[in-house]
Amino acid sequence: MENKNYLTLEEYSRFIETVNNREDYLTFEILYWCGIRVGELLALTPKDFNFDEQTISIEDKFKKRDRKVMVPASLMSELEIYIKSKGNGRIFTNTKIYLYKKFERSLNASGLQKRKLSELWYSHIALLKHLGFNYKDFYSRIGYICYSLDQKKSLITQSDIAERLDVERRKLYKTNYYLEQ
Repeated sequence: MENKNYLTLEEYSRFIETVNNREDYLTFEILYWCGIRVGELLALTPKDFNFDEQTISIEDKFKKRDRKVMVPASLMSELEIYIKSKGNGRIFTNTKIYLYKKFERSLNASGLQKRKLSELWYSHIALLKHLGFNYKDFYSRIGYICYSLDQKKSLITQSDIAERLDVERRKLYKTNYYLEQ
């Protein structure tokens, strides 16, 4: 068996089916479909979400490189409902340790090999590459700084990437899992 540090779309589908808590589900969905890091996700507040533009603003205090990530439309509609029910504080109240353990339990329940939670970031990159995008197209989306790529502009926009991710997500789920509850 190949030892890889990411989940394929098929593996992620098996994994997410085992997650039965709404906050956990949305946490893993954002990590997988948006390519943000765990610490960035846990720091999110309602003001970081722009539902009209379908973006999440990520503030990187360490590298001083803030970014906006376009969210697949189907995921953003689920997030909007969830966030409106949460108030003004942090949106995701779980700790990193809780998420690591939940990730491990859900991997085990889905019959997948043990991985690190941070590998959902790599899974997002692998998904984008699988969909035909290259690093030049998405490096700023994932918070990656590459000065040689900064000189070369891509014709692919974040909107193009989010639309393609939305198509894949809708194919995977056919319905919005938590919107029906």
